[in-house]
Amino acid sequence: MNSEPLKRLMCLGCGFSYDEALGLPEDSPETGLVTQRLKETNPHYSFVDTVHRGYAVLELGPEEMKVELRGPTSVLEPTSTMNTWASFRVVPDNPVAELS
Repeated sequence: MNSEPLKRLMCLGCGFSYDEALGLPEDSPETGLVTQRLKETNPHYSFVDTVHRGYAVLELGPEEMKVELRGPTSVLEPTSTMNTWASFRVVPDNPVAELS
């Protein structure tokens, strides 16, 4: 394994949620309907979250690329905790994002 350090990048993610754009408040029982429908209609998605806002942190190295999708639990609370909603890994010669 190469000892070259990982390069870390942060990519700005979605500044809104699709549920919010549809007028569904964060604490509504209908929140997540878009996510559920996308999962049902497209089996190729490894991860779908239309509810939360967030960003991606990428770690690039010679042996793999890691991606973490992160964001606050709630945009309604200024002191909301940050969560990692999903993590993926991609290795050379295999263009498939593995959900980890």
